[in-house]
Amino acid sequence: MSLPILEIIRWKRLYYFSLSAFILSAIFFKINPLISAILMFSMLSWWTLLPGRISPYLMEINIGDFFTVMVALNIGVVEGVIFGFLNIWAGPIFGRAERLQLTSRISIVAILATLLVPTIYSFTNQSVLYTLYGYSIAFYTIHLTSSLMISLRAFLNVMKFSLIAVPMAFITNRAYFSVFGNSSTHFAGIEIGSEMMWVSGALLTFFTIMNFREFLAQKANIGGSIIKSEKHI
Repeated sequence: MSLPILEIIRWKRLYYFSLSAFILSAIFFKINPLISAILMFSMLSWWTLLPGRISPYLMEINIGDFFTVMVALNIGVVEGVIFGFLNIWAGPIFGRAERLQLTSRISIVAILATLLVPTIYSFTNQSVLYTLYGYSIAFYTIHLTSSLMISLRAFLNVMKFSLIAVPMAFITNRAYFSVFGNSSTHFAGIEIGSEMMWVSGALLTFFTIMNFREFLAQKANIGGSIIKSEKHI
């Protein structure tokens, strides 16, 4: 039986992790822009995981794959592998009812696809956009191959899922690239602007207010909050 939408996500855990990442990102904003950007990218990846927790067909909304490729290209493939691996495992950290066996297999698929990023980048004549497309194709090709090793049923399930996921990956990659890239189809670099800090700060301020409202409501015993309480945070 599926869980209600508000119970699929470990809201408090997500909130505290996000708040910590934002504070650290703000601290490093001028000191070390690279660390600041990676922390902000991580937080955005966590939040865009949420649609995929509601429906697997919305997984490609997650911006984590986009940032994985960006980190692999601009910092290093090993760093990209680490970022992508942690992004995959953010699912069971912040979501309930996760199948750890499937998460383990997908994380291996992501590692292999990320290792191919430099080759894809070279093959596409250093086009970041086409590298993103190539990463998605490599990811689902490896995913399909690995599922065939499990069973025909698993292969058919992944095939059915891929028919929706791959086109959606192309659309979301194009959309994210239009925001973070530039007209020459090359990424502008690993950095964040003050606008992203303000938007992220406003979002976290909203949830902080909601969290404080929950605290007051619990004290007064007059109601609940958007952020559900958890026994295990």
